[in-house]
Amino acid sequence: MSAPFALTQHLIAVLGILVALGGAAFCGAYTRRSRWAVLLMGAFLADAAVGILLTIGLPYLVRGAGNDVSRIGQLYLVASALGLAVRVAVVIGVAGLLSDLRAAAADGRPR
Repeated sequence: MSAPFALTQHLIAVLGILVALGGAAFCGAYTRRSRWAVLLMGAFLADAAVGILLTIGLPYLVRGAGNDVSRIGQLYLVASALGLAVRVAVVIGVAGLLSDLRAAAADGRPR
């Protein structure tokens, strides 16, 4: 693997983690206004954890002693399960936010 490719790949992974942390911070600012913001904040934090797990954990396992392939599979299993949970939480959180907006519009409350 060439150095520019590896650097680009690492930069994209780090940017993904920063975006997830930014999403968590943004949702954290709205936790008092919506109960769904807490769920979305947790989802973004879990997404950042998955990014860190794959960015730091995977290279550690590959370079680690013994190169146990079964542990790499286990890491992917855990990361995939967390990623699926993140996607489910984001869908439920966005659906809840949109439902609250619709209810607020029907009641005439400000959004």
